[in-house]
This record gives sequence, structure tokens and C-alpha cells, in this order.
Amino acid sequence: MRNRALKNRTAYKATMRKMDDETYKLRRSVLDVIYEAKRRGFDLPRIEVRIVSGTEVAAGYAYLGRNIIHIDERYAVGRDVVPLTLHEVVHAAFGVGRVEGCVLMDCFTSDKYYASTDVIWAKFEEYYKKWKSC
Repeated sequence: MRNRALKNRTAYKATMRKMDDETYKLRRSVLDVIYEAKRRGFDLPRIEVRIVSGTEVAAGYAYLGRNIIHIDERYAVGRDVVPLTLHEVVHAAFGVGRVEGCVLMDCFTSDKYYASTDVIWAKFEEYYKKWKSC
């Protein structure tokens, strides 16, 4: 399936949020994390970001290697946005699936992400370096 069709195709029984002022704010908070990664020197491709609502089991999801991420509105702000966004970018941009036991790439649960944001960024950098070396 082409990327154009995928970016608006939902999963996990989610629905796409209409683009209004609140949705733009939520989307912007996710994009701010991506822009922060670029400011830190990570040369990332353009990543399509969509905000969804009503996911049953996922805080967010990505289409592996397709540069498309969908983030549930409940997780698009606050302390979850950085680790969740970086987690989904690794899926979407680097094509990495779930990695059991990894603080960044195991299934997202918000409790395990708060030991240190520096640890999350360091793990993201590890995946980035592997991706760039391929």
C-alpha cells in the first residue's frame, strides 16, 4: 500500500481526529519532539504525524519503515510524549520492530520511561547509529 493511503488509515479501532485547533496543538507537541531530535543532530526523514482517538490497546503506532506515526490524543502531551514519539520514530523511520527488554523499544508502558529522559535519548541514538550504518 502506498504511503499516501497509509497515513490516514487507522489501526487498533482508532479514529482519526478532525484537524481543529486542539488537534493542531496535540500534533505540534509530537512534532516538537521530532524537531528536538533534529536539533540534536539526528538526520531524520520527513515523518507524517497524525493524532487519533479511541485506541483500545495502543498509545501510538507506526507503519514500519514508512515514516508514518499515529499517536493517541491521550498520550500526545505530558510526560509520555517524548518516549512515545521516539519509540514510534524508531519503528517508522528505522524499521525496527519490538525489542523485548529494551527501555525504548519494548511495548510502551509509561512507568518504565521515567528513570531518566537522558536514557531514552541515548537509546534512540543507538538505534539511529545502527540505522545510519546500514
